Formats: sequence, C-alpha cells, structure tokens
Amino acid sequence: MSFAEFIDWLTAASAVITAVNIYLMVNKIWGRKHIKDVAESLSVAAYTLSFVLAVPFFLKFLMFEADYVSVIVYGLWMALYALYVLIGAGVWVAGKRDTGLFRKFLAALRTERDEIGTLINALSQPASAEHVIRILGGVAGIDRHVDERERALIETITESWGLKISEAEWARIERADVSFAEVRDSLSQYLRTRPSADEAGQLLDLISHMVRADEDVSEEEQLLLDEVEAVIGHYVDGGDADAPRYEALLVPQTDAQTAQIAALFEDAVICDEQRLGGHAYPLGQYFSEAFAEAIAQPYR
Repeated sequence: MSFAEFIDWLTAASAVITAVNIYLMVNKIWGRKHIKDVAESLSVAAYTLSFVLAVPFFLKFLMFEADYVSVIVYGLWMALYALYVLIGAGVWVAGKRDTGLFRKFLAALRTERDEIGTLINALSQPASAEHVIRILGGVAGIDRHVDERERALIETITESWGLKISEAEWARIERADVSFAEVRDSLSQYLRTRPSADEAGQLLDLISHMVRADEDVSEEEQLLLDEVEAVIGHYVDGGDADAPRYEALLVPQTDAQTAQIAALFEDAVICDEQRLGGHAYPLGQYFSEAFAEAIAQPYR
C-alpha cells in the first residue's frame, strides 16, 4: 500500500468514525430533548452559524471536487447542527409543540440575546467580589461622606457582576460606620485569595478612581489610598501582602485597662504578647507610620 493509498484509507475511515461520534452525541441528548433546561442549554445561534459555515464546503466537495468522503463528513455534521437547532428551539419541549418552528427559533434567539453577557461577567468578576465590594464601600465612607458619584460607581460595578448592596449595608456606609482597620482587613482578605497581579492592579486603579470620584480628596482618603498603594504594590512585586513595616499595639497600663481590652475584643482574634517585659495586644501591621497611628487612635 502506497502512502497516498494509506491517506485515502484514513480519510474513508474518518467518515465512519465521524458517524460513530455523531451517533454517540445524538444518543446522549435524544432521550432528554423534551426537557426545557436541556433545550435552553443549546445555543441556537451557534449551531445555526456552524450549519451555515459548513454549507459552502459541502457544496464545494459535492459539485466541484467530487470528494464524496468529505461530502459525507460535512453532511453528517450539518445534520447534527440542524438537529441541535431543532432541540434548542424547543421543538420537542412540552407546551411549545403548538408553536410554529419559526417562532420557536426567534424565541430561542431572544433568550440567548438576554444571556449574551453571562460568560463575560463571570470572567470579569473576581472570585472575591464580596471583598472588593467591602473595600470600595469602606473607601467611599472613610471620610464620613458618601458622594452620589461614589455610590453610582459602586452600583455600576456590582450590577455588572450581578450583585447588589443591600440598603442596610448602604445605610451603614453612609453613617460612616467604617474604619481604617476594617478597610485594611478587607484588603488583606482579598489578597489572601491570591488574585493575579493584573486584577490587583485593576483594583488599585478602581480605588484611586473612587477616591477622586467626588473631585475632593480628603485627608482620610489620601491616608487610606497611600496604604492601599503600598500594600498592593508590595503584592504585585511578589512580596508577602502581610509583611509591612509598622505595628500598632495596645499596651495596657493597669489591670482595668487589660480587662477593658479583653471585653472590647471578646469576639476578635487578639491576644496579649510579651513585649519588652510587658504585655501588649497587637492590632496589626501597616506600611506607614501615619496609618498605624490612625488605627491606634480610636483606642486612646
């Protein structure tokens, strides 16, 4: 057998293999073709396009090149595409059988149009979206004033992800019931999910835009932005996100203060440590001395 004959044999065998392949695909779905969810899982638009794109090749091999093996292969795939279009249009779905085929086809296309952004949103939404929302909400409320433009920006982002901030959460943010520690903790939690450097950089750009959304950068916002830039910059450069330079400590001077600290952090993970011969309660580690001072200030 020559090499050309061997290739001809493989080509002929491919038609048989294609037929078996398509049979297995049809066999898998045939018993479920009447189920609505199965029908809606098939993209009518995609299979219609596949059918249309196959037609020129089918005609070329049939009418001009007399390549009947290719005609069979393309014919089988076109038959499969046509069947999938019928199933996706809901031809066998109960309750739709009295509807004309053309109307079923249009209804399926309308459904796909409404769902066209689902995959894009899923790809663009970070896995830790809840952390991002808490960070942005904290940034908006850190200066004790939530501008309408800041709220609009956050709502635009969350709606594009299919998420929604509850009115109760908005009320908490607008009451300025947020703190530097809360925002910093949310940022650390976000970075522990190991986002890509690009995603972390995009979050920094978003926070920077948020700070400047009301065209008035307050002292609190600038202090927070500086810390965020240092944390994310360190992370993007490959460093440990939890390896900053300054540490905020609570150092009780009396037994009463020790008891107050224990009561204050009853549900928090905070414990005393031996520091320079005394006891200290670490609040956290930060990249700037000013930010560490801001974290400690409420406890003075």
